[in-house]
Amino acid sequence: SAYAMGPEIFVLDEPSSNLDGEGIRQLRDILRRLKAAGKTVLVAEHRLWYAADLADRVFYLRGGRLERIYTGAEFLALPEEKRRSMGLRSLTEVPLPEPHPSSETGGLTVRGLRASYGGRTVWQDVSFTAPRGQITAITGHNGAGKTNFIDAIHYLSMCKSAFSMTDTQSVRHGEEFFLLEGSYERSDGRGEQIVCSFARRGGKTLKRNGKEYDRLSDHVGLIPAVIVSPADSALISEAGCISQLDRGYLSAVMRYNAVLSERNRYLKVGSDEDMLSIYDRQLAEHGQAIYEKRKAFAERLQPLVGEYYALLSGRREQVELTYRSELAEAPFTELLQRARQRDLANQFTTAGIHRDDLVLRIDGYPLRKYGSQGQQKSFLVALKLAQYRIVGADKGEKPILLLDDLFDKLDMGRVEQLIKLVSGEEFGQIVITDCNKVRLETILGRQGGDYRLYVVANGEIAK
Repeated sequence: SAYAMGPEIFVLDEPSSNLDGEGIRQLRDILRRLKAAGKTVLVAEHRLWYAADLADRVFYLRGGRLERIYTGAEFLALPEEKRRSMGLRSLTEVPLPEPHPSSETGGLTVRGLRASYGGRTVWQDVSFTAPRGQITAITGHNGAGKTNFIDAIHYLSMCKSAFSMTDTQSVRHGEEFFLLEGSYERSDGRGEQIVCSFARRGGKTLKRNGKEYDRLSDHVGLIPAVIVSPADSALISEAGCISQLDRGYLSAVMRYNAVLSERNRYLKVGSDEDMLSIYDRQLAEHGQAIYEKRKAFAERLQPLVGEYYALLSGRREQVELTYRSELAEAPFTELLQRARQRDLANQFTTAGIHRDDLVLRIDGYPLRKYGSQGQQKSFLVALKLAQYRIVGADKGEKPILLLDDLFDKLDMGRVEQLIKLVSGEEFGQIVITDCNKVRLETILGRQGGDYRLYVVANGEIAK
């Protein structure tokens, strides 16, 4: 679409982000054609191998300053160790190998994971080891199913998708239902068989060891999990962690959301003050309880987020986190009264804890407005690691940590520091996905710890 406008200058910010090798090679061909056509192309990148031989000049930035300008030939001539000391990635691409099934058994944390849509089986008896102190790395081309695999694990822990999709949206197009099944081996040796199914016409059911739950919320927290993914743009995401720790909080959130939906529907058809007052009292009751829990949780998060961000960034920046809620300014019922005419005009509820947010600042400035993509992603990672630590401490069992396609927005120094952090004793079972196999192997191998690498292809996962 940009090319159709006939511009002479193309500016690309990390264009290879989250692309697999084939997609990157297609991108390289496009850049080569643009260059041959006499266009000016400016590319900002962490990944180097696909574009280094196309570059006429390479601008090296560090600490917010332009340190040096290389000719293309000078940059290509730099020794690998020199580039590594500069925090830059390799110029070498290693092709993704075809998967070879592993015959290893024993020590499994997740076994027999199965997923099906309608009558079609997507995964059948997928098993992988994720013992404590060891990282499970999953790689594969774009569209191979890496993120679906991560989401399936999240579904079996939280009874919902990690990616803001409804159950209906999670069903494959043209199918009527999906089914997920996983066998877990807990730290004390006990086994858990979890089955989650959803049908467009029949709703969702969840079974633990063959017994169906009366309420899905009773399952949340049994198998704690924390996910970090590129989809995490709304940072008021501590709610899922509190839900794993406090069923009273989860119940209050569910009731608040139900009353909120009813009130919004009523605002579209009615304006009776007595009816609105009934909704207001219910929202205030549940909303005040939610506010108090969130406030206390945010206070626990603050020092941990600062600690983890400092470790990820090499202490180059100072960050702060505050919980913003309208309830800090006035009682809930008063807020609703003030907003009455606005609610009637807009036909939905414009005040309440559903508008809460986390305010993130870096060196005193709003992160969303002034932070780079890498800084925003680093803050998100620090936030999720802090959540992980709190959940693990309160549950007495280390959650599963799911890291989905994170590395493209982080420089090599932050990536290596992240892997070093999650390889420590504070963390337990870790599953990482990335479309770049050589990058994963290089980073994990450099840390010197244990890891297992799996390849996803054609609905199969193999070592």
